[in-house]
Amino acid sequence: MESCQLVAASTRSCKVMLILTLSGFPAGVLDGHHATTNKETWRLVTPYGPKTYWVGQARWVVSDNIWTTSGVSAGIDGMVAWLAHLFPENAVKHVVNSMEYNREKNSLNDPFSKIYDVQDVPPTS
Repeated sequence: MESCQLVAASTRSCKVMLILTLSGFPAGVLDGHHATTNKETWRLVTPYGPKTYWVGQARWVVSDNIWTTSGVSAGIDGMVAWLAHLFPENAVKHVVNSMEYNREKNSLNDPFSKIYDVQDVPPTS
C-alpha cells in the first residue's frame, strides 16, 4: 500500500489532531470531513482539498475523529479543547494554568477569518 493511502486508511480508526498550515490534506485524510486551516494561507491551501468542507470562521474544527486547527495559537486552543474532550476539566485547568495560557473555549471566536476575509469552501468533488 502506498504510504499516503496507508495514512488515510489509518486515520479512520484513531483520533487525529492536525496543527499544520496545510492541515493534512495530502493523503486524503480530510476527504469527506469538515476542516480549517491557517487563514493567511487559506486561498492557497483550500484548493488542494477539493473533497473537504473548509470552515472559514473556526479556530478548530472537529469532524468525527479528525481535529484540525487554523494556526499556532489556535493549535494550542484546539489541543486544549481536545484534552477537555478526554480528561476532567480540573486536569485541563491545571495544564492551562501551568502553561500560563489564556484559553479560548469558543472555536468560532476567530478574528483572523475577518482579517483575511475568508469564507467557507464547500467540496467541489
